Amino acid sequence: MWLWAVRLRVAIACLLLVVLPGSALAVDVLLNNGLGPPDPANVIDHATYAVDTLYVRNFGCPPAGDLFDPCPAPGAATDLSLEAGGAVGWIYTYDSSRATMEDGGATGGAMGAYNFGNVTLNGGTVGGDFFTYSDATGQINGGTVNGALAGYHDSTIELLGGSLQYYVFAFNNARIVLAHGPIGGQIWALDNSHITIRGRALKLDGAPVSYGDLTVSGGTLTGHSPTHDAIDNVFSIVGTSSITLERFCDDQDGDGYGVDGDPICPNGNQPDCDDTDAAVFPGYFSVCARN
Repeated sequence: MWLWAVRLRVAIACLLLVVLPGSALAVDVLLNNGLGPPDPANVIDHATYAVDTLYVRNFGCPPAGDLFDPCPAPGAATDLSLEAGGAVGWIYTYDSSRATMEDGGATGGAMGAYNFGNVTLNGGTVGGDFFTYSDATGQINGGTVNGALAGYHDSTIELLGGSLQYYVFAFNNARIVLAHGPIGGQIWALDNSHITIRGRALKLDGAPVSYGDLTVSGGTLTGHSPTHDAIDNVFSIVGTSSITLERFCDDQDGDGYGVDGDPICPNGNQPDCDDTDAAVFPGYFSVCARN
């Protein structure tokens, strides 16, 4: 009798796990409706998927099989927007579908794109890595990535804003552009990959430029960086990969004067006294006096 009682209790427990709402069990969720915002299914501003993995695919693309393979006959792209209050465990895009995170959104784990998919971070927090794989594209304009930035297999990533807490990796012909800092860790280019570092992307603590930690094994380091940058990350360039330090004028308001002053700027190396206003620049008050 006791054995039947135990079996009954186990059966009831299993049934409760299946039917009770609000369960914390993680599941895989497929979004492949071929639509985008403002469709309610394509705007996540709630925590329903906080522990789930969300796969964003083109219309008609299957959820099963090897997700590293492209969809055999993709339909219209699906666009997802993760907005304030929205929380997802992990987000992965495929085919030509796209996922964008805005201020107030969050993932507990990674945010990534495969096979021509796209991921864009405008705000919010990625709890894991931000990555692209196999011809996928990614862009970070704001927000925080608490993991690494990684590009694989002919994919591309641009870091144009936000904050990166960990390493940068480029593998197998990936292309990464770092145009914003700070960078939280080492920078690796491997297997015929290329990383371009522009201007102040590596300004960490204002220390002088140093290549003391640079490791080159068969690859190349080209270009140079402004003297106000602190390049004290560890560079590792392996095989036929390369890293380019690309100098440019850091001119926020477009008046020809750099925020820190640099000879490469159109108007020379005088620092701009207000780089948020193009009408304010070195010599501005003298011009007013003459007028």
